[in-house]
Amino acid sequence: GQIKEIIDRLRCLSALDYGCGKGRQYEWVDPANGLTLEQFWGLPVHRYDPAYTPFAAEPCGRFDLVICTHVLGSIPRTDLGWVIDRLYALAIKAIFVAEQIGEPRKRVYKDRVAMPNYSAEKWEATLRRPDSPLEVHLLTRARTPDGTFVKTVIL
Repeated sequence: GQIKEIIDRLRCLSALDYGCGKGRQYEWVDPANGLTLEQFWGLPVHRYDPAYTPFAAEPCGRFDLVICTHVLGSIPRTDLGWVIDRLYALAIKAIFVAEQIGEPRKRVYKDRVAMPNYSAEKWEATLRRPDSPLEVHLLTRARTPDGTFVKTVIL
């Protein structure tokens, strides 16, 4: 889908999944084509998630593409700025962010409030760095009574 298009168009050779969880999405094989995500994308994906010991080592170097899906909405507001700055610092060509609009699926910190109810426009404003040469893709998804609304913008 969208990530494959970015990889191919920008000729990405490396990727980082920032907040990959346990990384099981990279073990799954798509029955339609018999490929894992890394095989389909045609590049290795470095995995980072500070909450999961096997992937908790801070990433070293920079990556053509930094992927961050369903992570930022669970980060306390006080930490969000530096985490987004870190995504920009790790990326060479592009960043892909996907977030659910509305209440986060989980609250990572019991004593601090995550970021509920951010609109697509608020996410755009939070992620935008006008002086950056990077291509930044934001996919937002909201569940509505009549289905799921998906919006993708390039910042």
